[in-house]
Amino acid sequence: MVSLVGAVCSDREAKALLNFKQELVDSSDFLSDWVGKDCCKWNGVICDIKTENTSVVQLNLQGFGLDGMLNPSLVQLDKLNYLDLSSNTFSETSLPSFLGSLHNLRYLNLSRSFDSVENIQWLSNLSSLQYLGMSYIDLENASSNWFHTVTMIPSLLELHLRYCNLYPNFPSISYSNLTSLKVLDLSYTGLNSTLPEWFYNLISIEKLDIHYNNFRGTISEAISNLVNLTNLDISSNDFEGEIPETLGNLCNLQSLDLSDNYFKGEVYFLANPSSCIGSSLTLISLNGNQFSGPLPEKLGSFKNLEYLSFMSNSFSGPIPSSLGELSSLKMLNGFFNKLNGSLPESFGRLSKLRILRLAFNALEGIISEAHFANLTSLEELEVHSLVFKLKPDWIPPFQLQVANLQACQLGPRFPKWLQTQKNISRIDISNAGIAETVVPAWFWNMTNQFSFLNLSHNQIHGQVPDLLIPDDASGGLVYLNSNRFMGKLPRISPRVGELDLSDNLFNGSISALLCNPLGKMNTRMLHLSGNQLSGEIPDCWSDWWNLESVSLAGNYLTGEIPASIGSINTLRSLHLRNNSLSGELPSALLKCRELRVIDISENHFTGNIPKWIGEYLFLLILRLRFNKFHGVIPQQLCHLGSVQILDFAHNNLSGTIPRCFNNFTPMTTLQKDGDTISYSEYFGGPIEIASLVTKGREFEYSNTLTLLTIMDLSDNSLSGDIPEELTNLISLRSLNLSRNHFTGRVPNKIGNMSILESLDLSKNELSGSIPQSMVNLTFLSHLNLSYNNLSGKIPSGTQLLSLPNSSFIGNGRNLVLLLFIE
Repeated sequence: MVSLVGAVCSDREAKALLNFKQELVDSSDFLSDWVGKDCCKWNGVICDIKTENTSVVQLNLQGFGLDGMLNPSLVQLDKLNYLDLSSNTFSETSLPSFLGSLHNLRYLNLSRSFDSVENIQWLSNLSSLQYLGMSYIDLENASSNWFHTVTMIPSLLELHLRYCNLYPNFPSISYSNLTSLKVLDLSYTGLNSTLPEWFYNLISIEKLDIHYNNFRGTISEAISNLVNLTNLDISSNDFEGEIPETLGNLCNLQSLDLSDNYFKGEVYFLANPSSCIGSSLTLISLNGNQFSGPLPEKLGSFKNLEYLSFMSNSFSGPIPSSLGELSSLKMLNGFFNKLNGSLPESFGRLSKLRILRLAFNALEGIISEAHFANLTSLEELEVHSLVFKLKPDWIPPFQLQVANLQACQLGPRFPKWLQTQKNISRIDISNAGIAETVVPAWFWNMTNQFSFLNLSHNQIHGQVPDLLIPDDASGGLVYLNSNRFMGKLPRISPRVGELDLSDNLFNGSISALLCNPLGKMNTRMLHLSGNQLSGEIPDCWSDWWNLESVSLAGNYLTGEIPASIGSINTLRSLHLRNNSLSGELPSALLKCRELRVIDISENHFTGNIPKWIGEYLFLLILRLRFNKFHGVIPQQLCHLGSVQILDFAHNNLSGTIPRCFNNFTPMTTLQKDGDTISYSEYFGGPIEIASLVTKGREFEYSNTLTLLTIMDLSDNSLSGDIPEELTNLISLRSLNLSRNHFTGRVPNKIGNMSILESLDLSKNELSGSIPQSMVNLTFLSHLNLSYNNLSGKIPSGTQLLSLPNSSFIGNGRNLVLLLFIE
């Protein structure tokens, strides 16, 4: 930025600027032209040539990458009214107070140039200041009344304090002189309070941004005082309650963002026929709240509306057909609500609509060519569970980039209109009723433009060619699972991030896929379970360095686990269940220290359970059931502090249960909620699934997997007493020690395991009476104490007496008599 030709600054001001430059580090040479005496031609300097004496009036050094110290020589620029020092890296530990001597400043921007500030009382001297930018400066240690100083500058029009760390020392003020303020940005400042009353007195405010804080409480009806408001962003806070109808009186509002709070109730402020809020609105975002009730019919009269987003709420009822009148609408996002009925045919008139997202609702009915008649701008179409009735030769008026049509009825034939979509990069036609004998060749030829492909849960047959996702694809996610694909496994390009071919009819070896990669693979997830793959697992995993989840379960694989699988140090989930694998577990697996899940059940593994398994600090699930492991359970397994599912059933283990098994934190600590375990970048993509035995039956768990806590040591040759320490596992939901040789008594404190749902101690050699504390097991729905030597009276708890006789048969005669007599 330079001044007009002919302007010449004074020697005094030129010298002042050169002195200022002298203490700066200008590594990018932005100030290299600061030489000579004519400072009005220097980079960043603006002079005023309208007055008799030319003076420097603006200094704009924004983004020059300057370091060093600020020389107070700037005070010599006594006509300076504009100073922008933002986006630099000055060495000052606090803002220099000489800035308060620049009395004519109307614009001051210091954002992103200083780490922290202590004393800024000098701001009170800048009585003409109209713009103050201090974003990204830590104000936590600023003097207690600094904000009061700022609010008493009557000329201030814009105040920017984004990312200033105002909490917990944000001063409380009862009065503000900011009656002229037009722009206030307090976003990302950590503020934690109700909305101060003085906010509602900012009568000149046009843009108010307080998003991403911890403001709480309700919005006052006094919000209607802000009659000049054009942009209101209060998103990502903790506000609650209903929005006052008076918000509908803000006639000048252009952008309204209420997303990610706890607002509830109906949106009457948008529905009131007498309100004027819709006259100027171009953006409405209500995402992530608890709004309910119908969408207002009046929305269709908001003629300037371009963006309408209300995802993740509880809106219900049909979609108003009046939305088809929104001639300016570019985006409609209504994911995750309870909308029902059909898609209005009037949507076909939305010629400017680019994004239509209405998936994850309860919509139904038919979608026809009329719905798309004039959607010439449509780029993203995301709807679920609708029935597409289109002519076979229909040519859409749009060119989609995203087609998310999950659970829509598109079949039984492959939708031919997709062939016309030359820009499409993300396509989901899973569970779409497609039963084509083979996928058309034209569709496979399009895969080189896909970054996301989901054909899962159809009945598609045929072979799959090599999948060559483009190098510039973001993600590269391919889901072909749960179909009838057959033949050899396809090879994939290095950019395929997730590949799920599970539950098909693929056969042959996996060597062609694993051992002849098309480069260094970036794949994170490889799921090949539930096919007819055979042969050994090849020893060529080193090129698959980025894998997090591997599932080869439910095939016909033989041989040992290859050592090279230990080269995948990112591996978090390993499923080899239900194959014919054998040998001992290779110690190379220990290199995979990020493992959360190891499931090698239903194979022919032998040897001792390795002691080094105890070094997996993050292991959640360890399943070794139905193998041929022998020897004692290593004490080192007590170091598995995160384990929540431990299944060693149906092996040849002997010895006693380690008394330190009470070290398993998830089994000893009551848990509130659990998240799904997923290694996928795609919402709705594969999550961790485990087939677990509890209550005498096998169940498959996924979404609730992290809430389960199971210990199953059944069908071994374990002996000794049942350690009293096991009763410390108060969060255990299922305990199975059946078919062993345990002796002694049932632990007296077993009633401490208060959320136990399934307990099986059958077919052991336990004796003595059933502990009275067992009546505390009020969640118990499956109990098997049969075929032991128990005696005495069954405790009289309601839960126990409601269980079938089979829970107790095969014990001492005394117990049996009491059982059948009572």
